[in-house]
Amino acid sequence: MNLNICIKIFIGIKVVLFSCFIHFFIVKIKIMFAIIIFSLICVQLANCVMPWEPEGRGGGWERRHQALVRYSQQNKDKIKAVFFGASITDYWPPTIWNSYYAGKGAVNYGIGGDTTSNIIYRIQNHELDGLNQVKVVVFSCGPGIRSELLMNNKI
Repeated sequence: MNLNICIKIFIGIKVVLFSCFIHFFIVKIKIMFAIIIFSLICVQLANCVMPWEPEGRGGGWERRHQALVRYSQQNKDKIKAVFFGASITDYWPPTIWNSYYAGKGAVNYGIGGDTTSNIIYRIQNHELDGLNQVKVVVFSCGPGIRSELLMNNKI
C-alpha cells in the first residue's frame, strides 16, 4: 500500500469520524434545546392560575357574590335555572332575557370578568345552596383567563 492511499484512507476515516461527531453534537444540541423549552413551559405553567382551582376576586365582585347568595336563599322555591358566566351572560339584553327566560324561573348570575376559577368559587361558596332540581347553565366564551394576568406576565 503506498503512502498516498494510506493518507487518503486516514483522511476519509477522519472525515467520517468528524461527521459522526458533528451529527452526534447536533442531536445533543436539539435534545438540550427541547429540554430547555420544556423547562420554560413548565415554569410558566407553575406561575399561572389553574382554572380548576376556585378563586374569589374581592371588592365589588365579593359584594355581588354575596348578593347572589342572598337572592338564592330568599328565592329558592322560584329559581328553576341559573345562568353563570362572564360579561356575555352578565350583559344579556334585558328585552331578550325578560321575554324568554325570566318568566320561566331562570336567573342571570353572570358577573363580567369572571373566569372558570371564579365560577367554581361561587358555586362552592353557596350561590346554589338550597336550590333543588335546578338547571345550571354556564354560558361563557374564551379561555376564562383574566387579561390582567396576561399583561402582568402571570401566564
